Amino acid sequence: MSRNLEVRARQTLFIVKKGATKKKIPFPTEWHHCIPNDGRELIESIQRAEDKRQLVIILVGEKDFIATVETLRKSLGKQSLADLGMLVISDNSDPFLTKHSDILELSDVLSEAALLEDPKFHLLRAVRELLRKARREGKRINQEMLERLNHIFITMSAERDQKRLLEQILQESMDLTSSEKGNLYMVEETDGEMYLRVKISAERNGVKISAINEKATENNICGYVILTAKPLNVPVHEGLRPSLPLQFQRPADETSLKSVLAVPLKNSENQIIAVLELLNKKGLTDLDSFDAEDESLISSFIAQAAICLENMQLYADIRELFDGFVKASITAIEARDPSTGGHSERVANMTVALAEATSRCDAGIYRSVKFKPDEVRELEYAALLHDVGKIGVREEVLVKAKKLYPYQLEAIRDRVRIAREALRIQYLEQKHRSKSTTPDKEYKKRSDELDIYWQIIQTSNEPTILREKSAEALEKILHYTVKLSDGYEIRLLTDEEYKALSVPLGSLTEGERREVESHVRHTYQFLKTIPWTRSFKNLPEIAFAHHEKLNGTGYPRGLMSHEIPLQSKIMTIADIFDALTAADRWYKDAVPTEKALDILQQEVAEGKLDPILFEIFVEGRIYESNHPSKVKKVG
Repeated sequence: MSRNLEVRARQTLFIVKKGATKKKIPFPTEWHHCIPNDGRELIESIQRAEDKRQLVIILVGEKDFIATVETLRKSLGKQSLADLGMLVISDNSDPFLTKHSDILELSDVLSEAALLEDPKFHLLRAVRELLRKARREGKRINQEMLERLNHIFITMSAERDQKRLLEQILQESMDLTSSEKGNLYMVEETDGEMYLRVKISAERNGVKISAINEKATENNICGYVILTAKPLNVPVHEGLRPSLPLQFQRPADETSLKSVLAVPLKNSENQIIAVLELLNKKGLTDLDSFDAEDESLISSFIAQAAICLENMQLYADIRELFDGFVKASITAIEARDPSTGGHSERVANMTVALAEATSRCDAGIYRSVKFKPDEVRELEYAALLHDVGKIGVREEVLVKAKKLYPYQLEAIRDRVRIAREALRIQYLEQKHRSKSTTPDKEYKKRSDELDIYWQIIQTSNEPTILREKSAEALEKILHYTVKLSDGYEIRLLTDEEYKALSVPLGSLTEGERREVESHVRHTYQFLKTIPWTRSFKNLPEIAFAHHEKLNGTGYPRGLMSHEIPLQSKIMTIADIFDALTAADRWYKDAVPTEKALDILQQEVAEGKLDPILFEIFVEGRIYESNHPSKVKKVG
């Protein structure tokens, strides 16, 4: 047999159970063996050998075999028992092997005579068999560990919730190293000093997260690891004592501290972002130490965990950046159209509430609809940005509160003054030429007429329903002229002003209304230019369809129900309700909630809005999310 095998044999402890052989076994020089007096000494011998990383082979007689196996299983457990070799001394090897073929720990069965005839040969063969088993087991364990780590890393890489990720890192670290407890500290640098900001603590019964603010110093375990940027492994036999290179402070809640393994988590720039602290390795005894294998395994695991944490932070930073962009966009919109202040947030709030309520339905056509968190987030952003295209609409149109722009009304006022002055001049000229009272009556009549016309113009300028009499009067005013002294005729109204004043309801002409409606296309074009992530790829289309109606009467594309995304149908209800009930629009009064719901119900009856979504909106009292105190702030 090879020389290497003899070297491993000298690193093996052979434990001979009393009664295994009648004669003393002549072990080769420098080989280790012992004969324990009872089960307790047997277990202690095995534990000492494992501490020294020795192989263990037990020589046992056939009669004592079953009892020995049971003792080992009770004290060591199944996994540790599998690491042992067992050499059975029996004169009836074939029947014994047949009876106990399921005992995997069995290395060999041979007679006492054969063992004593050539002990070295048989003992080396037992060592070789144990090494083969260890290699097979090692490959199996390595493969299982690799598969386990791959599964853990895939799960962590997909996690987007920071709290759950931190808990997973800590729990998996404890499981991988068989730790009784563990802490994970998040680290931040402030003014050149390192501070521990968040502490995640875990025991077998649960996880606790707390905010802290502790400066990192070398007289505590985590501070030492942070400042040296090196792992720290404090074995059981040393404990936390002054004999170590530093005087560690034992936390008040860690009186049972026995062994510690602390490892720094570094980002891609080699900066420490966290410290993992594992406490009390659980082994064959309560007093066990973290070994080099634990340190190597956890260092590799933590390197990947740090990448996941950094990616998580990058994701959070991007999200915060985008929230800031959304907030800035909303601010820009509301600066150009103050009458819609808070509209986007309120619509988003109700839209999200309605989407979540729809996901909870367990009956009806939407029972299979279950919006994922990313889909809800996508819908929320679409609702927040649904009016961003108003940036492309002229500001004077957006804020047009009455049918005429202020400068148009002022121009009409000037023309009325000029017309009145022209009438006065005509009156004075006629009075100078005639001594009758006719000029006085004519002047008063035409002056009063101007007053009436001016009043009609002012009344018609309001964004209310235009009465038939007012429409007729406006047409008369359109053709009203006054001749000036130079022969030039002045009109009170231009064609454009007449068209604006003749709007049946509201303040916008047909052209201006189309311009306002164009904000939807502007929104779509604006949002399409943004390189959205995969989870937000539908956002532009959702926002694009928020003014479409199920019966094709919406705009800008006149889509039918099957062409409109469900998310857009949800947003449409929220958008209309808020437009009706908003109290901050100076050109109209807020519609009471009940009346607004009646209007929405009428739209449902006309086939414009989704009846099921409206039912959820009403029954779930989603409209109460519209209250300002419940509006979520962006950013």
